[in-house]
Amino acid sequence: MTSDADTGNIVATAARELIALDGGDVSIVSSSGSKVTLQLLLKDADCEECVMPAAYLTQVVLNAAKKKIPELEAVHIIDPRENL
Repeated sequence: MTSDADTGNIVATAARELIALDGGDVSIVSSSGSKVTLQLLLKDADCEECVMPAAYLTQVVLNAAKKKIPELEAVHIIDPRENL
């Protein structure tokens, strides 16, 4: 089993690999047990609308991260575009 910090970093890396080309990034909000919450950062994104919506991105990141952390149960991504 990975530590909470390691779990958060693995999930964040999986998300970054998907959004980096569009200039997006993520920060780890929390990582506890088998759940990770990330904040989507789009301030410097070259193409903010090109970054996948959080609902889709969440599932893709969860599937990718589960390859390294099978016990991972949930990923939540806070998307600032949803608060507009």
